[in-house]
Amino acid sequence: VMFGLATMRVPVGVSRLSIAVLPIGALVTFGWGLSSAARQAVAKLAAPSLRERVIAGARVAVPFAIMCWAAALIFRFRGGTNPLGADAGWALVAGAIWGGLFGALGGLRSRGSPAAFAVATLAKFRSRASWLVDGILAGAWMLGIAIVLASGALMLWVIVGLVRGGPSGFGIGDAAAAVIYLIAFLPNVVAVVLAVSLGASVTAGAQVTFGGKTLGVLHTYSYLGWGNRPTPWFVFLLILIPIVSSLAGGALARFYGVTRERSLDALPVAAATFAVPLALVAALGSARLGAGLVRERGVGAISATSWQVLLCAAGWALIGGTAGWLVADRARAKRSVAP
Repeated sequence: VMFGLATMRVPVGVSRLSIAVLPIGALVTFGWGLSSAARQAVAKLAAPSLRERVIAGARVAVPFAIMCWAAALIFRFRGGTNPLGADAGWALVAGAIWGGLFGALGGLRSRGSPAAFAVATLAKFRSRASWLVDGILAGAWMLGIAIVLASGALMLWVIVGLVRGGPSGFGIGDAAAAVIYLIAFLPNVVAVVLAVSLGASVTAGAQVTFGGKTLGVLHTYSYLGWGNRPTPWFVFLLILIPIVSSLAGGALARFYGVTRERSLDALPVAAATFAVPLALVAALGSARLGAGLVRERGVGAISATSWQVLLCAAGWALIGGTAGWLVADRARAKRSVAP
């Protein structure tokens, strides 16, 4: 139960130590199950309009939050010198937030496929603000291509590590645990790879307080330095991820009809569509272990610097997207004048 609550980033306390982490892969798996249950419940109600369906689905937040709060109070180890338990107050808040979001998604799914709803919404907006839809589509292409490339780089790193020889005593149980970990934390790890590729910094390490003294350090990893040593040469190959994704997004925008006049409005929208989700995942996907919930001291953590991710991603999307659009526009112009 405590692991389930921790999936929603509810802090788990061990004595005076607290651990907070958001495994996005596990959260998405749980959220899809909750939204499916909400969809079946809303489908039985007389809720004809989309707004009524979404509100009906979001109401699952109330009982779900209460159950999370009660579970945090009941399922804990109080005995011994190091009591273990999830924070009941955070369980109530997290249950309400995630229950409301996934419940609303279930209400939306009761009306039809969310993908079909998104396509219909974009088609409706295209007649009013085509530059907005074009920018969203271009940014979505950039984001999708970047995720695929980052996932490929991560898988290549794993394969190379296994070929060079895995850890000693690595058995079937360890392999199963690694697969479960990868499923739960794959979006988090991909976000870290993307952050480094964009030029942002990633902080990782352990720093705890003991007897009033601070022990351990937090290291920063980026193109400028790899902890306390120079950045390995192969890390610089990650720069191909933002280059390829931004150029491809800009070129695709030109190929499906973004003219020069509309590109001035569409490309900034594409940059926001590309940068904001990455920065949000970087902010939510950090893992923190420490003596307090909001203190910087006494923590062990791995996290990408979200504001750097936002600025770097927006810069890559604007510059690379513009370059990709110009290249595609020139290629199209040459084809149009060719005999």
